[in-house]
Amino acid sequence: MSTKIEHDDAVSTIGTLPTVEPHPNIYSLLKLEEIINTRLAMIPTSQSTILGWVGMFMRPDIHALSEPNPWQNPANPGAVPPNKGNPMTSEAEREHHNDIWKILKNQHDSFIDIGHAPYSTRQSHSRSN
Repeated sequence: MSTKIEHDDAVSTIGTLPTVEPHPNIYSLLKLEEIINTRLAMIPTSQSTILGWVGMFMRPDIHALSEPNPWQNPANPGAVPPNKGNPMTSEAEREHHNDIWKILKNQHDSFIDIGHAPYSTRQSHSRSN
């Protein structure tokens, strides 16, 4: 997937999360986990056609029950494309490397934005009380 999932899109998909206050208990935490997982499953990723982005919060052994490949958090490819501009590299090869970098960068940036989204929705919910 080369499309970047923006933070605001992830926040709107996840929506407002229920509170676990005044004291978290097993039932409120399980309900919160269920809601987050259901909503993260609605956000598409190339890593998981079944579970969407749930894998980033799920235990790997549980994720493996539904998906053939283990979840891997996208690596940071760096702030800029790697310099493949040696004299032996053609323009087509440089463009190919840049295209791969863009895909990896979008996956990593989506991972960061989606990872922050549940906390953003939780904080905004807390402020409204």
